[in-house]
Amino acid sequence: MEDRFGGMMEMGRKAFLLGLGALSMTKEKAEQLVQEMVQKGELSQKEAQDFISKIVDRGKEEQKQIKDWFREEIKRMLAEAPVVSRTEYEKLEARLARLEAKMGGQQEE
Repeated sequence: MEDRFGGMMEMGRKAFLLGLGALSMTKEKAEQLVQEMVQKGELSQKEAQDFISKIVDRGKEEQKQIKDWFREEIKRMLAEAPVVSRTEYEKLEARLARLEAKMGGQQEE
């Protein structure tokens, strides 16, 4: 199960990075296209700036959506994985300390 979980994490990481890379490449291509249109006189510099600004804003929104999706996938995978949460661990640690105190502080290591 651990190998499967590790594989899912790696796949999720790669998908996340691929999405980010595609967004940045799209922005670069859009800027190049817009500059070509400005040079040809098909677009004014102001229109080009507005267009690029809209693309950047949309890219940021899509980046946020990818991050949100990735977080949800991580939560889902952790819920399915055989791992103990920090809260569960801390509760068990506190319970163990109480039991050890009841036993007179005797610990077996």
